[in-house]
Amino acid sequence: MRETKGTVWCIALGPGSEEYVTPQARKAMERFDRFIGDGRFSSLLPPGAHLEPLPPLAELYARIEDLAEGEELALVVSGDTGFYSLASSLARRFGDKVIWIPGISSLQILACRMRRSWASLPAFSLHGRPFEGNLPEGEFVLLLGESLSVPDQIADVALRLAETRRAVLAWDLGLPSEKLTEGPLGDLARREPEGRLALLWVMP
Repeated sequence: MRETKGTVWCIALGPGSEEYVTPQARKAMERFDRFIGDGRFSSLLPPGAHLEPLPPLAELYARIEDLAEGEELALVVSGDTGFYSLASSLARRFGDKVIWIPGISSLQILACRMRRSWASLPAFSLHGRPFEGNLPEGEFVLLLGESLSVPDQIADVALRLAETRRAVLAWDLGLPSEKLTEGPLGDLARREPEGRLALLWVMP
């Protein structure tokens, strides 16, 4: 574990729309006038706040290590800090110097749209990483990668399971462009990308 004398705030803003930003996240953001994060969050920040693009991880780590006693750094992230978030890697490196502010994850939104519980649902991320190991036999969710890679990723799932296995493909959950499509994996794999970020809920 690396050392830093400062504090890092990791503030989750949900899917990126105003109505999903929690009161706790808004209160945390009031402490800062400068943030690091994805440009799509600029409209969610306090008036006049400056948003700096997220640098490469090595550069971000070095910047955190250089924080002086009492200094604070604010990062804004999508979804929830506890669900495939940058917060996890920061906490592994800097421990209790990282403050987590929770948000609403895309999985929570999808579960609500489908009126299903996600309490014991296996979930895996293919965003920036290959899938390793066997797919579960029952119900599960995949966080898919960049939009252009989604058809190939679904085709791979269909090959491992069955083209007739049913699933729900959800794009841009919580945003005006949100779209859900239910059908066999084979059909979903042949669809063109319809958004920026996608989840695949594979039915039992």
